[in-house]
Amino acid sequence: MSELGKLLFVTYAFPPLHVAVAPCVTKVLAGLSRAGFSVDVVCVSAPSSAALDESLSSFAKQHAHSVIRVSPSTQPTGLAKCKYVFGHWLLPLIDRTMHKWFARYPREWASSLYRRTQAAWAIDPMDSFQRQMFEAICRQPLEEYSAIISWSPYHSINRVMAKVKRRHPVTPWIAQFSDPWAGNPLETEWRARLCAKRNELKTVPRSDYVVHNSERSLELMKRNRSISREASSRVIRHPFDEALYPQRAKARNNTITLRHVGTLFGRRSPELFFRALKDIVEERPELRQRLRVELIGSIEDKLMTTEAAKSLVNTIVHIIPPTDYVKSLELMYDADINLLIEANTDRSLFMPSKLSDYIGASRPILGLVPKGPVRDAIHDVGGWVADAGDVREISSALLQAIAYVNGSQDTSSWICDVSREQFNSARVADEYRAVISELINK
Repeated sequence: MSELGKLLFVTYAFPPLHVAVAPCVTKVLAGLSRAGFSVDVVCVSAPSSAALDESLSSFAKQHAHSVIRVSPSTQPTGLAKCKYVFGHWLLPLIDRTMHKWFARYPREWASSLYRRTQAAWAIDPMDSFQRQMFEAICRQPLEEYSAIISWSPYHSINRVMAKVKRRHPVTPWIAQFSDPWAGNPLETEWRARLCAKRNELKTVPRSDYVVHNSERSLELMKRNRSISREASSRVIRHPFDEALYPQRAKARNNTITLRHVGTLFGRRSPELFFRALKDIVEERPELRQRLRVELIGSIEDKLMTTEAAKSLVNTIVHIIPPTDYVKSLELMYDADINLLIEANTDRSLFMPSKLSDYIGASRPILGLVPKGPVRDAIHDVGGWVADAGDVREISSALLQAIAYVNGSQDTSSWICDVSREQFNSARVADEYRAVISELINK
């Protein structure tokens, strides 16, 4: 038996599955393992179509006591089988018959309507693992664990844990949320919003403790009245882990190098940053040779077709293919400025895990973000922020960050160590340890 007891992590996102939450789960696991807990993991076998990232696999194996992986159901059963027969056999038959009898009847009308409705009501891509996850969790000696910690997204993991709690009500369940569920401002489909609201109210009240990584996300869930009166809650940040960064001095760059790591698409667009950068190099042409901006990751094609983008690409701005997670940390570590671009909205509920990694790299951070927890965190840690929708503000913040890098011999002197420590995996492990102690002593 370990010094502090046993924990069970329940998650769909775990290495080598290449999703943003997988590194977050792994870093918390490592912190709790170092603190003295023995951590078992129940997760999924990555589907054949899924993107993989093996860079964290050995790190996860080093800190996890055991990892149980489950596979999805290949044949529908019960209600799922009835739905399959209805959608794939009965509705197409109705369509063919109606179209034959009535020429004006649209071909495949009922079938296409059914598919659209099913897509809107789908919880997430991991829905097909629910029965196998439930069975795998219930096979574990749950009475031996100090707590079960579930991780979402994917949010359907909470439906699994609600069923587990009905069968094993005594085992403490800590439900962790990286993103809002009901009321997520980025979800615009009304049927999906209704489904999220219904499932949040059915599942979250069964949890014993709710953890969010953003104050505003937690406030939203409280307004939804999804947290039971008996349950406690708190905000715990996504961590960084010092051991995953290069254990050497920062590389020297020939130019002032700004790096953005991650996907850019839709409302998370670099367009206003491009306009600000274009204005700066037109006013100060000497910077054209001294600046290099690297956008590392996938970028929606149409975002690179604007006048501002075309004027900068392959001169100042360079598109770098996506890389694995550990390599991305090295790129952040060796950057002169790390750039964060968030969706241009009035207010944000989100606290992206990438910000924790930027803070861990201890390099100057320039955040183009709306009002919200991200903006507050960057400000508190000592970085530069600008409204994601204001070109003048972006230009001013960018010039300030460049001036700091130009005039500083130590590119880590900008950071507030006290604020940075809130994101350290050791500090985050201590906060989870406090949550577990609170549950045990109830």
